[in-house]
Amino acid sequence: DDNGNLLFLYEIYEGKGSNIYYQLNRYLSNGTDLKQVELTIPDKNINSLKIGFTLDEKIICAGFYGGRSAIIGTCFFIVEPQNNSVIYTQLQEFSFDFQTIDISRRKKRKLQKKNKKRYLYNYQLDYLNIYNNNSISLVAEKRYTTEENNNSDPTSNDNDTKTKYHNDNIIIIHLDSLGNIQNEKAIIKRQESSTFRRTYSNIVIRDTL
Repeated sequence: DDNGNLLFLYEIYEGKGSNIYYQLNRYLSNGTDLKQVELTIPDKNINSLKIGFTLDEKIICAGFYGGRSAIIGTCFFIVEPQNNSVIYTQLQEFSFDFQTIDISRRKKRKLQKKNKKRYLYNYQLDYLNIYNNNSISLVAEKRYTTEENNNSDPTSNDNDTKTKYHNDNIIIIHLDSLGNIQNEKAIIKRQESSTFRRTYSNIVIRDTL
């Protein structure tokens, strides 16, 4: 931060059946004083978090909750650095329309009839942007791999497997200064490459993403 303190987020996963949560470690500018804050959601798993700072120097930790590879909504924490504690927490579930951005209308109607929720899989949180009014945006891309066997002879034992790296949809979630979802956007795309990489850039100019 601006005071020379170092901040790190650690994912804590204690094993099968345990909740996934995060820990914020702050090494103060003298390098010897360590402050730790647990970021937890009762009965929920935190998928990913990023760190940001408000204009009044509070710490924002925001991201997605759901599971290790699936998300269903956003989580938002405000940490007060003076007393080293979480002073505000907010959870917001994605709207049903957003949960079903990449499936057919037929499948969407089926889920709606059964009143079922739908998780979004393989999204990796890349950016947290904080604006002058302390609202934020979260930006993530869907990334995963598949294996393709290039051996045309089914009787051969030769293993000619090629890994495909997929970079698909980008999602952008806008939250107000209290972590309430204001807008959900998706850029629907399909990309493949031979390397695992981010395929876009995040630029904020005059409070516009």
